[in-house]
Amino acid sequence: MTRNRFALALPLAAALFSAVQAQAGETIVDAGARTALGLTLYQGNLALVDERRRVMFTGGPATLAFDHVSRALDAASVSIDAGAGSRVTAVSLQADLLTPDNLLNRSLGRRIGVVKTHPTTGAETVVEAEVLSVAGGLVLKIGDRIETGRPGRLVFFNQPADLRPRPALLADISGAAEGPRQVRLAYLSGGMGWRANYTIELAPDGDRLDLAARAALHNSSGVAFENATVRLVAGDVRRQAPRRALMRAAKAGMQDAAEMAASPGPGREQLESFHLYTLPQPITLRDRETKQVALLSADSVEVQRQLVSRAAPAVHGTQRGTPPPSHPETRLRFLNARADRQPLPGGLARIYAHDTTGNLQFIGEDRVRNTPVGGAVTLTMGRAFDVRVKRTQTAFQRIGNRVTETAYRIELENGGDEVADVRVEETIPGDWRVIEESGHHAREGAAAVWRVTVPAKGKADMDYRVRVER
Repeated sequence: MTRNRFALALPLAAALFSAVQAQAGETIVDAGARTALGLTLYQGNLALVDERRRVMFTGGPATLAFDHVSRALDAASVSIDAGAGSRVTAVSLQADLLTPDNLLNRSLGRRIGVVKTHPTTGAETVVEAEVLSVAGGLVLKIGDRIETGRPGRLVFFNQPADLRPRPALLADISGAAEGPRQVRLAYLSGGMGWRANYTIELAPDGDRLDLAARAALHNSSGVAFENATVRLVAGDVRRQAPRRALMRAAKAGMQDAAEMAASPGPGREQLESFHLYTLPQPITLRDRETKQVALLSADSVEVQRQLVSRAAPAVHGTQRGTPPPSHPETRLRFLNARADRQPLPGGLARIYAHDTTGNLQFIGEDRVRNTPVGGAVTLTMGRAFDVRVKRTQTAFQRIGNRVTETAYRIELENGGDEVADVRVEETIPGDWRVIEESGHHAREGAAAVWRVTVPAKGKADMDYRVRVER
């Protein structure tokens, strides 16, 4: 038995929005309601919809009408499997909706009814009229008169076959034997996705933190997805990537609902170079809804506070003017290193700390990048109010066409009541070497890094000279 799957890209935009007309002897069959539904949501604005529908085939060629599909459906990604022996010959997205304007456009040159209301009795009568034009306004022929504008309520005597109350995906299928069949429909869609939101609470001593992550699922696809098995892909998926990996995610998402319900929390597995989280319970995601669900948590994580002062000193020329003092960034750094941890999907982290009364206060927010187990997370909360850093170029010498020597003094002042340990980062372009310094530096990529301790209510200075070749 072979699986007949069909994915068709319609190259012309107009073709995407045309109706599929049933050929002679074909039957338009409503694909019916979903019997199973899986959603794989990606970070950003992308989802893979994978659903099953039970269809009663009448034998012979038929056009299946899939209602309740996303308005942001990617027609090039559509995949339909109607079972053994069947063959999909054409697919079209029918987006012409049943609206007053569309009804009038389809009635051009035909007769419609105009409802007239008697001004005294209120009795209504229907007068037939011919639609002569809809360009720039409605033109009707009623009897031997031509009238413009809408003289009253309009009555249409039939519904055009290509107008539907909501968008539908139509598929021409041949070879399906008479009787019930499970039909699988899968497609990529915009208008849906997810993002991670983190809440980080610092312990009163500031040495540990509690972390909780929620997944915010959003849907603006124009259709509701009820009782769906939901999986979340963490990582950056390129749209040019082979669809095989995406379809594999959908297959994995169609697990038995009872098995999912037995899971104590979101399950996780590796999918190619991504991580896949499976929500333990089916989710209903309505149109224009954002729903937050628990994703992961970690308690009592060791954290380091850092004050970081970064600069790119002028090493190819003299410093212009005297730059004003700056305040170092206040950072938190922790490792996602314990064996029981999970990878941290990228998302926004909001950081809270306890005040002297024990109440939580918001102290900043930053983005968590996609962080594997064993990776480090660094979050910037803001700038240190009490600490100031001033950089002054004290010497500059051009040794040759490509070599310069530059000296700097860095003055640090701490107005706070506690000792401040400041990480000073000087990003130096070119091939450089520190030839003099008042403290030992470490080289980290293109940056020279010093650690300077500034006493409470005190000051500290450091000097360095660097030779640069470009």
